[in-house]
Amino acid sequence: MSIPGSFSFSIGGFMGDSYSFDLEGDEISYVKMGSDYLTARTRPSKEKWDWFRDQVDKLNIWSWPPVCKPTMEVMDGTSWSLTLEYADQKIESKGGTYAYPPEGGFFDFLQAINELASLPELCQQNPELIFGDAQEEEEEEEE
Repeated sequence: MSIPGSFSFSIGGFMGDSYSFDLEGDEISYVKMGSDYLTARTRPSKEKWDWFRDQVDKLNIWSWPPVCKPTMEVMDGTSWSLTLEYADQKIESKGGTYAYPPEGGFFDFLQAINELASLPELCQQNPELIFGDAQEEEEEEEE
């Protein structure tokens, strides 16, 4: 089974809501703070965990730098933090003020988390509020 040994992800900023996902045993604890407060727990199936591992491998999050540096000077941008550990791979990475991995794939990673947790709310938010121009830059790099 592809349940990681540890998993913690948070994202949020000055504008908009903040979200956190934390692995507790075989459940994901989800917290949304901001315009309202919501907590939930979900227990992904073995198939979902396997799918999630495939996704993070395809996105090569293992190569993300420990600290992503901003591409613009913004004092109130979105910040995020990730810890994910399997027996054979580990990543600790974070960024702030619209700083995302230069390799791209960050928005796809968010979608993978949402699919894993069956909580689609995060990616339904206005991407500009969360990502600034990062999503557009990522899409341009892929072309």
